[in-house]
Amino acid sequence: MPTLTDANPELVRLVIDDQWDRGNDMFGKGQVRDPLDGKTVGDHDAARRRAVRGMLAKGEIKTASDYYFSALIFQHSSDSRGFILAHVLSMTAAAKGNEAARYMAAATMDRYLHSINQPQIFGTQFFHGADNSWTMDPYDRNAISDSERAIWCVALYHSRMSFWLSTTLADLRGPSYRAASKQGPSGYYRLFLSEAK
Repeated sequence: MPTLTDANPELVRLVIDDQWDRGNDMFGKGQVRDPLDGKTVGDHDAARRRAVRGMLAKGEIKTASDYYFSALIFQHSSDSRGFILAHVLSMTAAAKGNEAARYMAAATMDRYLHSINQPQIFGTQFFHGADNSWTMDPYDRNAISDSERAIWCVALYHSRMSFWLSTTLADLRGPSYRAASKQGPSGYYRLFLSEAK
């Protein structure tokens, strides 16, 4: 486990476990294994949220990194109450200077809106459509401008759409795309970024 001087060690352990359950090495090589099954991950997520709620109640969440990591835990909630808390935590982290928290604030707002049956406004979330393909809908593309999205570190609409269209070509483009398809949008995004270099 890395030693982060600006983060609560217990919280760092929770966020590492959160990502490991999803097959990610948080401070290492990214996707390193298949994620655990959904029920197991859900049970672990609930336990982690309880632990972070306890830390919040005791005043143990203090730094920008603490708030960001807490938001990361709560972004994996299963209800609107958890998503809005993730949004507040990420906004607090951003206000305290954590740059990565800006994107998290946008993503958690979109997750919250989706959870209350409203269209996302930043366009950070991908969903399985009726034909099981990935889609960003429901998405109110006109709610805010791309320049406002950019403030929150969200790629321009045409870049997100190019990325989304590339995901539909997974089986035609070879093994790296098929592997990324198992990770959903985040896997494609990592592959997209690595190919863009």
